[in-house]
Amino acid sequence: MDAALDGQTISTCSGDFYDSGGPSNNYSLNENYVVTFCSDDGTHFHVDFTFFESESTYDGMNIYDGTSTSATLIGAIDGSLIGTFSYTSTDDCLTFEWISDNLFADYGGFEASFSCAIDNPPTNGDCGNAIPVCQDTYTQTQSVTGVGTVNEIALAETAGVDDCFSTVGEHNSTWYIFTVNQTGTFEFAIQTTVDYDWGLYDVSNNSCQDIMDGTIAMESCNWSGAVGDSTGISGDLAGELQFEDAITVNAGNTYVLVVDNFTGGATGYTLNLNNGTAGIYDNDPPVLQTITSAPACGDNTITVQFSENVACSSVSATDFSLQHESGDVYTITNVSSTACSGGAANSDTYTLTLSENMIAGGTYTLSLIDQVEDACNNTISTNSLSFTVSGVVAAVNYTYPTCYNGNDATITASASGGTSPYSFNWSTGSSSPSLSGLSVGTYVVTVTDAGGVCEDIRTIDITNTQILMFEDFDPNVSGWTHAAISGTDTWATGDPNGGNGSSSIGSDDPTVDHTATNTNNNVYGQGLGSGSGTDCSGGAYCNSTNEYLMSPSIDCSGKTNVHLQFYRWANFETSFDEAYVEVSTDGSSWNSLGHPQYPQDNAWILVDLDASAYADNQSTVYFRWRMESDGSVTYSGWNIDDVTVTADLVELVASFSNINDVDCYGDASGSTDVTITGGTP
Repeated sequence: MDAALDGQTISTCSGDFYDSGGPSNNYSLNENYVVTFCSDDGTHFHVDFTFFESESTYDGMNIYDGTSTSATLIGAIDGSLIGTFSYTSTDDCLTFEWISDNLFADYGGFEASFSCAIDNPPTNGDCGNAIPVCQDTYTQTQSVTGVGTVNEIALAETAGVDDCFSTVGEHNSTWYIFTVNQTGTFEFAIQTTVDYDWGLYDVSNNSCQDIMDGTIAMESCNWSGAVGDSTGISGDLAGELQFEDAITVNAGNTYVLVVDNFTGGATGYTLNLNNGTAGIYDNDPPVLQTITSAPACGDNTITVQFSENVACSSVSATDFSLQHESGDVYTITNVSSTACSGGAANSDTYTLTLSENMIAGGTYTLSLIDQVEDACNNTISTNSLSFTVSGVVAAVNYTYPTCYNGNDATITASASGGTSPYSFNWSTGSSSPSLSGLSVGTYVVTVTDAGGVCEDIRTIDITNTQILMFEDFDPNVSGWTHAAISGTDTWATGDPNGGNGSSSIGSDDPTVDHTATNTNNNVYGQGLGSGSGTDCSGGAYCNSTNEYLMSPSIDCSGKTNVHLQFYRWANFETSFDEAYVEVSTDGSSWNSLGHPQYPQDNAWILVDLDASAYADNQSTVYFRWRMESDGSVTYSGWNIDDVTVTADLVELVASFSNINDVDCYGDASGSTDVTITGGTP
């Protein structure tokens, strides 16, 4: 709660609420903020304070039951509290007033979570809390009274749906739900002596709300006023007023059946569900099936869906674990469900709240590590789901000073991932993506995405460096050669196409090159095809091969501290297929520069290798990128871009020798020898 929220009215039914210090830091002095939160579905707004710590008496929170501080005060919190403190609005809004004085801001503040609740939770008389079908027979010895919390069918009729029931919808109803596990015919019988009607809906790709909205209609129904000993669906009795034709139901589809006592009174019924050939009893354990939408960088919630409804009472935060590919583990602090919060006993969708925001890009693995039960007491097997967060990745391109200690260097920053637009905060105080007129020194840029949470920090050292060679492979390449020492040569220049080799193991090739300002999308790489392919295709190198790419000759005469820099996106089979970067002064004898042998990249990586021991003061220098593969399993191999060879830029110095003075004043008889060193010839 900070100045950004002050004065706002926000509609939501979920989320976390913190003081200005967030979940990890203390709040500030002299704060006085007011914000109103309302439910976004017209129900009651609910808040749970799970942590509260403030300066007693002087700093604290007031909670008002309404849309302003003029509403009824229902809570005033200060000091250190233990436990959970909850408040619910009479209507649909709560207003929060946070105040801190000008002393002692070394307190943790507060943490709270939001939800919404309705007056009356759903019952078995509502579609949203339908009875799961777990057995052949259900007996209601006495009829239920009323229609639950919501008369779904009456709302459907209001929306224009022409169904079997009368215009007042349900009368005295009970709902059942089942998911078909074996395709076949669905037949059932309601055994009773009074007038019971029924309707069957296919909700496989819909919800109970879709029934009320009129989006879906009944698949089958019977509203006959005739009274016998039973009604339902039967292939044998379809000609009778009380029965409808058998229907075929397919495995995986979900249905709800409403049974309604039109007559009224206490007479109940027995529901027999074992008459058809379809399998409708839930004997299969649920599965953690999907993450409903991939979280964005900066999010701290994940919404998951099980393969079927699971018992609200069996799901808790400790049932899950979340780990980033780096090994970092995130703590899950809360699990919520809109259906469960509304009073339902079961739900298939739950939202997990994390202790911190997901700000690192990469792959996350969400695991179910404890038992969760469905409504028929089938226990889920532990399983995991993976998802990818696109973190902010900053890239910088820069030039060095033209002359020693000059002031004409430039840096340009760009970004990808996260949520655009991006902001740039330089150590110089600038907020522009580009800097110019720079002298030798260290520059730091923090790139932040639109959410204000995800960022990437890059440090750039502008040194007295001269560029001996630069190649971005756009659009034409000259002097570069490639060949196979043995096996097949797959090196080529062109567009990267995201292939990953025959094994489909490891990361794909890139789909764009590294160069930020290029006119063509070119790299030099192995097997620049797309797809998974087979050996030697689909972006892969070949089995049993030894091949290389070699640079043109580079003149390093008089140059010191020679370095090779390039951007790499490479993948090789660990322990079996090796990558090398090598240097030579004659093109025949090669020395390794200590490059890692088994890189596995999923982004462009800047590589800086010290070649000074071999290249300094040499008139002919070559670099090459080589790999050797074994006889099985191929990865995507080398991709390189923006290759730069640098050396130290030496100060321009003039020295004088053999100085001879003039013979007479004003004549031109003097002489000297001048030697120039450093600089760039």
